[in-house]
Amino acid sequence: MTIRLAQNNDKLNIRKLWKLGFGDSDEFLDFYFSDYYDPQSALITTKAGEITASLQTVPSTLIYGGNELPAAYIVGVVTHPEHRMRGYAGELIKAIIADLNHSGVLVSALIPGEPHLFSIYQKYGFANVFSICEKDITPNDLQSADSRGKLHTKRYGREDLQPGRIETEALYEFYTEAYKRAGFCLLKSKETFLLYIREFLSFQGEICVIFKGDDLAACAFLVNRGELSFVKEFLCANESCGNFLLEEIMNTIGQDKITIRTVPSDNNFKSFGMARALNVQGLLRVLTKGKKMSFTIKVADPIILENNGIFTVNNNIVNIDTKTIQPDLNLTITEFTELAFKYGFDIEAFETKEVKSRGYINLMLNS
Repeated sequence: MTIRLAQNNDKLNIRKLWKLGFGDSDEFLDFYFSDYYDPQSALITTKAGEITASLQTVPSTLIYGGNELPAAYIVGVVTHPEHRMRGYAGELIKAIIADLNHSGVLVSALIPGEPHLFSIYQKYGFANVFSICEKDITPNDLQSADSRGKLHTKRYGREDLQPGRIETEALYEFYTEAYKRAGFCLLKSKETFLLYIREFLSFQGEICVIFKGDDLAACAFLVNRGELSFVKEFLCANESCGNFLLEEIMNTIGQDKITIRTVPSDNNFKSFGMARALNVQGLLRVLTKGKKMSFTIKVADPIILENNGIFTVNNNIVNIDTKTIQPDLNLTITEFTELAFKYGFDIEAFETKEVKSRGYINLMLNS
């Protein structure tokens, strides 16, 4: 088995492998491999010249505690059906983790395609830190909006993909600010976000928005599936505008109930995505900066060797300790990722499992 970066002439075979593994339509594959696929971000395994597994990465930004961390989203992990259960995808995951760390990325993220994959990715250091809120909304759940006269709605469909038909600047700005308010999320670049809009409108549904005057106040990515329609992404500037938009959507599609996905809360969350720390010392320095913290942890990482060791944090100073001292915690790299992002390096909260923050990841390509 050989692991290498994809080359331009691998594109057709990677497309065939994607089709075998995921069963997507040729129309979607035409879009993906013409507008989205980047061979420089694709890693493959080969055996006897045949591509046996592949994955790709998308540059992203992880927002956490006011920090913007360089991150990468892993997508399209697939193994040829005839070569499964041989560890090819696992070797790819290990290789991309090492490569991303070497390139200065601090965190990697992904969304497992099936529930059983959560435990598999955990073996490679990924932790379950991203959630969504998924709930059913009925008209009785929506309080009347006082400012209806000042609101107007727009709906964008596939026919609006022509240049100038969608207020993309306003939509991206609104999306970015809404995600930042969540405090802990994976943020897309503008280029990636616009590609996701094209993918969504082409293959999944329509985008419904509310303007209050000239300002975008709420948006919903509505997946059109008849009685099974649901809102894949729902973001609003305030509850009044959001309620008005949801009411308009239910009236339009003729349903008295609709499921929405949005930012998680302590009372309503569903596991959805995972993250992995790639640089322990780098994350400690960034995420504990300006905070009065003092603790010592020992971390074990079988993939990135420099993450192994005893790390001491003492009021903004991070040291790799060479002394034989007793750490406050002995952690796997998965547990370190949880300590950093779910518990904010609060040792007591980690030990009692009192979650301090739930990350938000949503609206990923074809997910």
